[in-house]
Amino acid sequence: MSLICLISGQLMPNLFSVVLLKPEEVILVHTVDSKEEALYFSAFIKKQKYGVAKTRLIEVKPFNPEEIRQSASELLESIAREGLNLNSCILNYTAGTKPMSIEFVSVFKEAGARLLYIDTQQETCWWTTGNKIEQEPLHVRLNVPEVFALGRGIILGHEQDAVVDTLKELTAYLYEKRTGPDFWDSRLGKWIAESVRLQKEISGWNKADKLASWASGLSVDELNIQPDPAKTTHLHVSFAGTDFQYKKKEFWLTYFTGGWFEQYVYSLIKDTGAYDDVRCNIRLKTKDDDNPQLKNEMDVVAVKNGIPVFVECKTGLVNQKSVTNLKTVTETYGGRYGEAVLVCLSTEIAPAVLERITENGIQLFSGPGQIQRELPALHEYMVVKK
Repeated sequence: MSLICLISGQLMPNLFSVVLLKPEEVILVHTVDSKEEALYFSAFIKKQKYGVAKTRLIEVKPFNPEEIRQSASELLESIAREGLNLNSCILNYTAGTKPMSIEFVSVFKEAGARLLYIDTQQETCWWTTGNKIEQEPLHVRLNVPEVFALGRGIILGHEQDAVVDTLKELTAYLYEKRTGPDFWDSRLGKWIAESVRLQKEISGWNKADKLASWASGLSVDELNIQPDPAKTTHLHVSFAGTDFQYKKKEFWLTYFTGGWFEQYVYSLIKDTGAYDDVRCNIRLKTKDDDNPQLKNEMDVVAVKNGIPVFVECKTGLVNQKSVTNLKTVTETYGGRYGEAVLVCLSTEIAPAVLERITENGIQLFSGPGQIQRELPALHEYMVVKK
């Protein structure tokens, strides 16, 4: 089978068709402006295990209908010369410029080829052959590394499920305490507040000294935290009779100052069973290391039917920078198909920040009540921006 894809700035609909159809050959129709994207996509689909053996690139004019139609006719003629059966050729016209879509559809429809349009909002594939139109449900399984790789990001690491599962009871305990009354006046609240202050003081040059100075012991309810007398870089942490094997202070400082909430949100989303893949605490090599708004980490990322969901988790105040960074990551790695979600424990958000959240199309879940009620149902009302 040969698949013809029209290339523009959005590669996701083309990837959907490759994953669905697993063609032997993919023909990428691009303009001079989208050539770099076509070259990258060509290398990407051959590297992944999609069954693509061959790709070729064809450059067309972006907006001149007459020249685009001529290019479409020439491609049709080359397919015939190669002895390929037109019934085994599929044109995916979801992407590309509007003139590209119109002219290629006109030429290939007249020739009797099958046409494919992917409507991610309705999760539907629209098939056209001659005057016959059929629809099928869209079922695409992508994983989180594929989403980032398509956006030219590389995952360096993420929290392992075994770690999240081991800490699950402690995480639930911290959530219950953190959302309860008078938390910051409690011994645990004061200890965590002290830990947050220390974390903010850590920099590259004083990291070892700061970690060595943290933390004083704490024993409350079933939680016991004690410094290791033999190693200033380690802690002994136990909860409900379980002694955790994780010892390094760096791990525990990250966990107690907010990592636990990322794990809580991760589990809440993953346990719905609605997603094809969910990852927590992702560390990235970004496509643009010089862009300060492009974070090199993400709290939680999920994928459902090819649609990536980027989740930022906040235990403290939400500021403009958090909103901007989340939007940048979503646009870079998800394009118009990505969902940006902000989950914060506090309901106290400045009006200017709330306005920015709305302007950027970010879905907000704030406060324990909304998080518990609505976040597990996120997948039911995800909307793809057109």
